[in-house]
Amino acid sequence: YQRRVRSGSLFSMTTSLRSWFKVANENNALTHWQSTVITTIEQFIQKVKNEVVTKHSLALSSLMISYIPAGAELSNLENATSILQHFLSELGIPVRLVALTTAEELKVCLSEHDVCMILCTPAYAQKVSEEPQIRQVIDTFGKSKNDSLHTLLCAGGFGDTALKVVDGHYLIRSYHGALQLGNSLTALQTFVDVVLSVSGNQGLGLFPDLLDLEKMERAPAYRTYKVLFNELAVTLRDLTSHFRLNQHLEEQIANNVLRAFVKPDPALSTMLSPVFDREAVKTCLFLCPTKADTLLTGLQLEQLLREQRRLVLSIDCQEYAVHNRSHQAVRLALQKLQFKRLETEALKHQEVVVLFKNYEELGAYDNLYVKNQLSQWSKVKVLVTCRSEFFQHRDYQSCFLSDPANPKNCLLYT
Repeated sequence: YQRRVRSGSLFSMTTSLRSWFKVANENNALTHWQSTVITTIEQFIQKVKNEVVTKHSLALSSLMISYIPAGAELSNLENATSILQHFLSELGIPVRLVALTTAEELKVCLSEHDVCMILCTPAYAQKVSEEPQIRQVIDTFGKSKNDSLHTLLCAGGFGDTALKVVDGHYLIRSYHGALQLGNSLTALQTFVDVVLSVSGNQGLGLFPDLLDLEKMERAPAYRTYKVLFNELAVTLRDLTSHFRLNQHLEEQIANNVLRAFVKPDPALSTMLSPVFDREAVKTCLFLCPTKADTLLTGLQLEQLLREQRRLVLSIDCQEYAVHNRSHQAVRLALQKLQFKRLETEALKHQEVVVLFKNYEELGAYDNLYVKNQLSQWSKVKVLVTCRSEFFQHRDYQSCFLSDPANPKNCLLYT
């Protein structure tokens, strides 16, 4: 049967995608990231349709998706199928979903389409084993013209599943990750890598392949697609970086045993205003009378910064006191959050707050701004909490000034 996604508001389309990608009805870092990524992909598809397909007058092949409806053990296959059909239809490609029944019926359906996509699963392989003529029909169609057969391995292995359906000389893309809808990072990243990418882990993505963008006569369209995809990749990289920081901040707050004892402090918001309003201010030190006050202030700052939707890297200095690793605190903290070098470099040019909690636990008077080379971070703000008695016999400025020649770049609150 054939199901087409009718044009409608971006909101209604995104709502359907949220359901298919199993986005929970909650307000947290994960759901915000999921929703934003889905919307970003939707916008990318619309740009490709307008600037690649329509502008370059590309003729689109009709596509049939052959699959076996999933049982309970592979329930996410239906969602993954709906997602594929939705995006392909949005691009303007005529799509028909056909459940595999017999070799004869498959042959009839294939005669009506230019391209076939097989969603390969153990159930599909089992059906082919029971009726070997199905494999012959698929192979004959695949040989009819170049790039007419695309296989997505959704479950099972290459040897025990995919190669029972198609010959090894056909391109078989691993699509397992896209069905891991409980792990949104994996599902969405697999979708982008396998379906949209121009040079993903498995070569050319499904979309540019279906659009025949590697043909010489479509080189201008391919250049446009590459530009759009590179913009998408940068946006998704930044969104994922923000997600990791936001989720880490949420976890820090949720796992803090003092959370029940913290009350909102309007004065704290007033204190932070000049930090963010004045470009010259780079660091802000909160000196607290007791250990408990230091811990509570750190938690209050985390909560307030989260409410203000700031991008925050929260670091407990105690974790870096051993082996005197304070000069690597920022790098190691990002490493724990699985930041790669390019992601870290991109973060250096964004508005980021680095919160160093419990400075006194270092047991040393290190200038964390200088030692962590935060001068390379063009828009960074550094907040530090510390017990006041730690500086009872020592001046604090040498430890917190980003520039010793400019004492106005550091604020102090006691």
